[in-house]
Amino acid sequence: MTAPKAASIDDHWLEVQRGLAVVARKAPADWTPDSIRESCRKGDAFLFRVPEGFFILRPLANPVRVHVQVAYGNGGGLIQRYEPHIENLARSIGATEITFDSIRPGYRRAMRHWTRNGNHYTRRIV
Repeated sequence: MTAPKAASIDDHWLEVQRGLAVVARKAPADWTPDSIRESCRKGDAFLFRVPEGFFILRPLANPVRVHVQVAYGNGGGLIQRYEPHIENLARSIGATEITFDSIRPGYRRAMRHWTRNGNHYTRRIV
């Protein structure tokens, strides 16, 4: 499996918009589809497509980290499958951690190896 590469959100907007709607129905979000699109257009966040869906990564500072703003996909085991790729992308910009927020209880099981504080998950990377 090759590592995902950043893609233009405008080139894939219909697919992304459908996935964002599914994610928003399953859990409240602090973003809108338009804010995601604008963040990607401005280079504040990046779309990575995978065969099963996509994820939106947002690099942040203090400390340097990568926030998984949205993850969407069809099928099981996607966190385990793509986490190493996200970790490599984070490491390539000097990030020391990856973060993710969700109220969905299933992530507690899937992300047991992450540190959880309420609905905020953090994974230190070396």
